[in-house]
Amino acid sequence: MKSRYHVTAITYCYLIGFILGDKRVVMHGKDGIKIAEFKWFEEWAMRLYFIILLSIFTYHSEAASVTYQVDHIAGNQWKYNYSIANDVLPGDIGEFTVFFALGSYENLIVGNTPVGWDSLVAAPDSALSADGFYDALALVSGISPNTTLSGFSVIFDYLLLGSPGQQHFEIINPITFDILYSGNTELASNGTVPEPGDISLFAIGLWLLRRNYSRKHKNDN
Repeated sequence: MKSRYHVTAITYCYLIGFILGDKRVVMHGKDGIKIAEFKWFEEWAMRLYFIILLSIFTYHSEAASVTYQVDHIAGNQWKYNYSIANDVLPGDIGEFTVFFALGSYENLIVGNTPVGWDSLVAAPDSALSADGFYDALALVSGISPNTTLSGFSVIFDYLLLGSPGQQHFEIINPITFDILYSGNTELASNGTVPEPGDISLFAIGLWLLRRNYSRKHKNDN
């Protein structure tokens, strides 16, 4: 009877062989190195392969997102304009906080706030070594799933060179104060297609490797 470890090792060997386009897999067992070929495995490996690819491409899906546009007012004064999207959170977004890093921002002022929301700011505090923040709270109803709300803005002085960029944000349960989701703000793309992440690029490269290997193996035969 094969151990669980042995069965797992055989499974990985078959999967690697399928990815490379060859059902013949070199295995090491009690009788030494053998060449094994099981045609029934191909259909199972095909399903597993596409399940892995699907998991890779959906890995970066976000529960919520905060996009921003930045406007230069004058001198070192700028304004962030935020849009908050509830992508897959099960309930409404009732509160969120965007953080302003100590040493990068000062003189925060609440700009616009959508109707039905209340916003406040706290400046970065060097005495406490604390970042500043912008917090918005829904007074009636929040941002329901699969909807986006715009109209949040903050005016501030930027202390670094260049243009202000990404910030850390948190989606908060306004009753329990639990953090439901956190991430970094993203510059509004204006409808452009986002570039694939490293994991997605790895998946594409893996597929190309399998296709090229299969062609080479077919030509050699």
